[in-house]
Amino acid sequence: MQILRNDAWSGSKVSSSEGSTDTRCLCGEKRRYYLRNGYALETKSTYPFGRPEIIVSMIGTNDLSGNVALGEEMFKGVRGEEEEYKTILSAFSLFCRRLHGEEGNGGTKIVHFLIPRGSDYGYANASGVTIAELSLQFERIAKAWGQYFIPLSYFNGIKPNTPKRWSCPTGSMFKNTIAVEFPSADGLHPNAMGMEAIADGVHRFLCSIM
Repeated sequence: MQILRNDAWSGSKVSSSEGSTDTRCLCGEKRRYYLRNGYALETKSTYPFGRPEIIVSMIGTNDLSGNVALGEEMFKGVRGEEEEYKTILSAFSLFCRRLHGEEGNGGTKIVHFLIPRGSDYGYANASGVTIAELSLQFERIAKAWGQYFIPLSYFNGIKPNTPKRWSCPTGSMFKNTIAVEFPSADGLHPNAMGMEAIADGVHRFLCSIM
């Protein structure tokens, strides 16, 4: 597979209290522009190989751990776009709706997923919203837009007591460019071994739909 664009930013959320001007927000205009055209706005670069066959988004963990209000899905935008940014489910609904209009009608497969907090499938934020509950809500919304959602079960290879810090292997290509240890809030990302566990689950799901 050919990667057309990787737009991974630290602290990204699907929701935002700032609304459409927030560049970290996945459903915001600027973030979606960066995804299509890169960060150098004056270059106007486009996908070099045409429309993507697959778009994959890993979202929701920062919203959940940040205790953003769950809210309700808003398929028709009743409250207006700026309000839709403020809660997790309304922002995810907006994100799916925009992807559906921009890419979904062209046959692009749109796949979302949410990772557990390390090995903790029972994780709940300060409001009592669990990772399992948010996963099911996201899956329901994604399916309503004809999109895919990878169930948490695809990541069940992640074992209990996952270390919070992974050591980078001595022979790693990264050893001379970044720190040997990868700090990680959830035991999965961003670190090399955690990313491998995530990639395995995503790969198995993509194979099932291709």
